[in-house]
Amino acid sequence: MKSLLVALALTIAIAPRAMAQSGLVTLPSKYSFADTTSRLEAAVESEAGFLIFGRIAYHDIAASQSAKVLPSQLLLFGRGRAVQPLLSAAPTLGIDLPLKALVWEDEDSRVWVSYNTAEFLKDRHSAQGVDKLLKQLTDRTASFVKKAID
Repeated sequence: MKSLLVALALTIAIAPRAMAQSGLVTLPSKYSFADTTSRLEAAVESEAGFLIFGRIAYHDIAASQSAKVLPSQLLLFGRGRAVQPLLSAAPTLGIDLPLKALVWEDEDSRVWVSYNTAEFLKDRHSAQGVDKLLKQLTDRTASFVKKAID
């Protein structure tokens, strides 16, 4: 019974994060912010043809302006093969490319990783005929995140 209560409490604690915004997957990491970020980068770099296009460390940007935000970094990555078919289907998809994942820490020092779902991208941009490609991209992002947090 005690383990059932613990599982229920964990589900309640995590569920609001995962469901906070439609189209956004948010998963907890068992690693520190720095380790999760490093593990995510390593997962992307280990995949043939994938490149990291950039990193945006929001906490560093804030610090450069004498402000403070909790640790958060957006990782931009991909391999470029999907650009032509996606932008041909819906040019506005360019605002959501390249692929990205956000590693962030909350006020309780818990670390999370968030990324967009294929359904969200399809609906947001009214993209027709690229469902399979968007799902493949989301699945690839999910696999990178899984490697980072497990």
